[in-house]
Amino acid sequence: CNLSSKNSFTIGLIGGRGDVALATRECLLRDYPNLKIEVLEGPEIIVSGIKYQVSSIRDKNIPDTKYIILNTEEKQAERTELYFKNLVKELQDKKIDILFVALGFPKQEYFISQLSVVSSQVSVRPLILMGVGGAFDYISGRVQRAPLWMKEKGLEWLYRLVNEPWRYKRQLAGMSFFWQVFLDHQDN
Repeated sequence: CNLSSKNSFTIGLIGGRGDVALATRECLLRDYPNLKIEVLEGPEIIVSGIKYQVSSIRDKNIPDTKYIILNTEEKQAERTELYFKNLVKELQDKKIDILFVALGFPKQEYFISQLSVVSSQVSVRPLILMGVGGAFDYISGRVQRAPLWMKEKGLEWLYRLVNEPWRYKRQLAGMSFFWQVFLDHQDN
């Protein structure tokens, strides 16, 4: 954001729950008053099994798009494509250079992938897409960060786990993954 403010890049924010993206915008503008920043309303993405489904697009400017399924093998593929084509047009109209996507893992990764595919099919100016998970919650102050001593000792994950116990499955999967990577690279 600092670099964007100094170089007149336009930042776009999409995702977050409720008005978190708007609150994030206000916080960023306090820190970077020259920042050009746009908030786009993001879709609700519901995960059901291995299929990723976007439901209830709230943007009234997108014609005839109520449901979007990111798995384009499904019957909503045409509406999915229409949504992303309209989103690409909106990004171009607003001259957004960098789009921060806060839909959470793995939804934002699928969203970014689909947006990249549609962007590559049309002649658009360069766009940087970045998944930021729950960063809007922290920037906006909606979720409190861990105390400094915990952050300094690398224990912010523990603070989040204590305050958001429903994340334990993700934490266990992450620990298992990182442990396996560590063991696989012991010889190096």
